[in-house]
Amino acid sequence: AATDMDTSLFVPIAVEEIREGTVRTEVIEDRDQALADIEAGLVTREEALGVTTIVDRTPDVVDEAAPEAIVVLSNADDRVISTSGTDDRFEVVPQVFVDETDTALSNQDAGRDVIVDLASRDEGGAGYGDGGASAGETWGVGGGMTAEQTAQVDLNALGDVVYLEGVNGIDGVNFERFQVGREGENSLKISTTVEGVDENGTVVASNASEVSIFKQFDAMTDRFAIETLEISDTQGNSEYWSLSTADAVRDGGRITDTYITTDVSNTGKGILIGSDTQADTYVVEGGDGAAEIKVVGFDSNDTIDLSDFGDDLTTSVNEETGAVEVSDADGIRVTLIGITDTTNIDDQLGISQE
Repeated sequence: AATDMDTSLFVPIAVEEIREGTVRTEVIEDRDQALADIEAGLVTREEALGVTTIVDRTPDVVDEAAPEAIVVLSNADDRVISTSGTDDRFEVVPQVFVDETDTALSNQDAGRDVIVDLASRDEGGAGYGDGGASAGETWGVGGGMTAEQTAQVDLNALGDVVYLEGVNGIDGVNFERFQVGREGENSLKISTTVEGVDENGTVVASNASEVSIFKQFDAMTDRFAIETLEISDTQGNSEYWSLSTADAVRDGGRITDTYITTDVSNTGKGILIGSDTQADTYVVEGGDGAAEIKVVGFDSNDTIDLSDFGDDLTTSVNEETGAVEVSDADGIRVTLIGITDTTNIDDQLGISQE
């Protein structure tokens, strides 16, 4: 059972608040030997490091929503399967992994994890933990929030969250669409290194991590997708980014087209992740305020629909940052980061050059 995982050995870098619904996945105490056996061809990685955790929660009171889960990932290659319709958190926090003698392992990497969230995207309760948190409150070990997001983000409306602690900004996170099994390049891999520091700012833990979200970009179903990425830096300041999903254009029961979309109405920050094999159409929703959008895999055949932000838009490139700034008469509405070729940016954004 998932609750049995709580006894696994690991050393957290900070005193963690014990939160209702916390599930710690199993730590591989003999991971050094397991990696050596894998290298020698004696065993497969799946056999040596693969661990499956099924998060299946039953409400205490009939007809009430199931309690939310906070899944703390470890150094195993975790496959976490969530079966309820509530909002869950999947956390990668800096740890010192130890063996059965409390000696630190030589290899301190976290696992190559896969999240399978079986809930539909429109299911889920408000917030997480003890009924969620209002804007300005914090979650996670030392989690905080950047000043520009404090007044905007509704922590009760984040949906399912992947939480990375000890990462100094979005530039420290890599995103990749890839294939799991035979379902096409519909899954999302998030990779980074999380770090924990002591009171002097010295790094005392460092774990390379991969978290994959199964079928994040499957336009055929309304299940699986994770809504939000939360990044907390080594000082405890968090920022929230809306992850993109795939949606379909339908004619009757037939799918005629698909597109990548992110809704920034709550976070003001979004991540668009395209493919390397086809022309991608991106759509940004929630254009009531200014937004920052990170674009991954954008090339000359791709387009971004910013019509939610108005019609009379113009573009410019920030000479210091290289970001594309999209403005209207009132100022900058959208900042696009990650676009390297801006030769035809107006055409790709559907902005009139007249």
